[in-house]
Amino acid sequence: MMRGEDDSSAILSESLVVEEIEFQQADAEDSQVDPDGMRADIAETRDRMGDTLSQIGERLNPHRVTAQGKDSIREATIGRVENMAQNVADRVSETKRGIVDTL
Repeated sequence: MMRGEDDSSAILSESLVVEEIEFQQADAEDSQVDPDGMRADIAETRDRMGDTLSQIGERLNPHRVTAQGKDSIREATIGRVENMAQNVADRVSETKRGIVDTL
């Protein structure tokens, strides 16, 4: 190995040791958390999970899913026909104006 590689390895090793020490200190600090704080954290997490489950329930509500399916089918069929009819009406109007302008 070259001298620069040895220095890089040494710096990397020192960095890993420092990170491990910091991790152990943080872990020691975490183990000193008071039970009331932990209970509060658990209650907050339960509340958030409850909200999330409620939102999922609303999204998967059979009536809502059915209505969305009906809307999608309508847009894919009747909505398309309505758009095509409007396009034809617009073209007829444009053609009519063109003929009137020509005369």
